[in-house]
Amino acid sequence: MTPIKSSMATHADYDMKTGALTVKFKNGSTHLYRDVPAHVGESLMGAQSFGSSFNKNVAGHYIGEKI
Repeated sequence: MTPIKSSMATHADYDMKTGALTVKFKNGSTHLYRDVPAHVGESLMGAQSFGSSFNKNVAGHYIGEKI
């Protein structure tokens, strides 16, 4: 996973082929979000504020599975 600068997460990865978004949160848990569209995943990974983008575009829209 890619290290990120965020107050909510330490690492994240987005796989365009599968639409899988994996996020490791600062509390140590890692969650997998499936079927995330490319425009959402790419926007999130390139966002100036990962947390704001995640809360606006992922949280509440995609179910995270703890892995």
